[in-house]
Amino acid sequence: MKFFTNLAACAVVLGCVSSHTTSAAESSETAKSFSVADSAPNPDDPNAPPPGSRKADGDAVYSNPVSELAKTMPDVKFQDGRYRNKDSDPQPVVTKDYIVDWGTWNGFRRYHDACHVCHGPNALGSTFAPALAESLKTIDYNTFLATVSGGKRENRGGTDFVMPSFGEDKNIMCYIDDIYTYIKARSLGVLPPGRPNGREDISPEARKAADDCTG
Repeated sequence: MKFFTNLAACAVVLGCVSSHTTSAAESSETAKSFSVADSAPNPDDPNAPPPGSRKADGDAVYSNPVSELAKTMPDVKFQDGRYRNKDSDPQPVVTKDYIVDWGTWNGFRRYHDACHVCHGPNALGSTFAPALAESLKTIDYNTFLATVSGGKRENRGGTDFVMPSFGEDKNIMCYIDDIYTYIKARSLGVLPPGRPNGREDISPEARKAADDCTG
């Protein structure tokens, strides 16, 4: 399994990774027109929970196709601002119409802002870096996280192959679970190449976590 890039190519790519840290509010605004919900806050009720709010059991206050699908998925729960599997790893939820959870949506954006230059659009790889959609078929969440945060170097036949460390890069690490969720959706084959057709609203928990991380 290759999860790194040629050293010379990485030197170029590192200069291409965006240095702008987008807030959760900016991310939400960008995707506003793609939000899909079956119900919404009452504009006349000042005490109505904000869009994306969750009940104590993790169910959406305002139902939507993604939250309804998640209810049918075994061992999937909404916790700490995102859907998680039985191991508490981030879990994509994608409807048959390619409406996605917030994490998958934001991961799509973040991947194509910071990762696609090496690893190719839609996580399909490039001439010097592997297709992460394939890599996630054989590596788990913790291995992915450790590799992105700590980097990896390997010499093959006198050539250095490098996955640079992004552990100190907030533009990556503050959204690493979202990036993983998007790539996992591609790896599972539930999301085709291209922009998702819609998304859930960001939950208050996810918004706060992102804003607290980015400062």
